[in-house]
Amino acid sequence: MARSKFLQKYRVDALELLGAQKENESFITRDFQIQVKENGEWKDIHSVTDNKENLYYANMDTPVVGDNFRL
Repeated sequence: MARSKFLQKYRVDALELLGAQKENESFITRDFQIQVKENGEWKDIHSVTDNKENLYYANMDTPVVGDNFRL
């Protein structure tokens, strides 16, 4: 699990995940959630299932503001 705690809050409105690039297809992250910590609790803000791309990109339906995110 990857986590990032920033010194200030950021508005997130898109996601770009670069995986194994030209590595074996079995190394691609297929299922994952992006979460933000709000009031001490982790909240899912974007879920992906059955990803088949080394470079995954998505616009967020609703922008999120936070300083603590995890994959």
